[in-house]
Amino acid sequence: PAADAGSENLPVSCVTWPDARAFADWLSKTDGRTYRLPTEAQWEYACRAGTTTAYAFGDCLTMAQANFDPRGVTPATCPGDALPPRKQPVTADALETNAWGLYNMHGNVAEWCADFHAPYPERAVKDPRGPATGVERVIRGGHFLSRMRDCRSAKRSSFPPEYASSAVGFRLVALADD
Repeated sequence: PAADAGSENLPVSCVTWPDARAFADWLSKTDGRTYRLPTEAQWEYACRAGTTTAYAFGDCLTMAQANFDPRGVTPATCPGDALPPRKQPVTADALETNAWGLYNMHGNVAEWCADFHAPYPERAVKDPRGPATGVERVIRGGHFLSRMRDCRSAKRSSFPPEYASSAVGFRLVALADD
């Protein structure tokens, strides 16, 4: 259920990690393509869209770029608009896309990733995957109640897989056809 059931373009939220995984499995069977939750590394790669800054848009966010709680952001620390917090998700197309055309990678609703949460490896790893077992699943992106700093491309969070909230949803990756 979305915050406003009257709009079909709001992100899906209030889903557990198993719910998100079950939807990916159902969609794969229904559509004939393979869908799944992104790994944490894939999520961050897509969020960054080729950038190395804190956010895909630079080192600050505006309310036109992300849905977050702007408390503590001032023109002296981060120039931009001074809109009040929205305090609820917005439709998928309400804000700017990153350079790769992806909506709402920063804020709006946080998103489940495939990986269990664990410390990063000590050495560099190409396309890393989380451990095969664990207690909590990774969540990325921040949400509409997050402060700007918690919406950074590199910010990681985690929750038990059974956790559900109006601030947590998911996005899927479609695997390329062989």
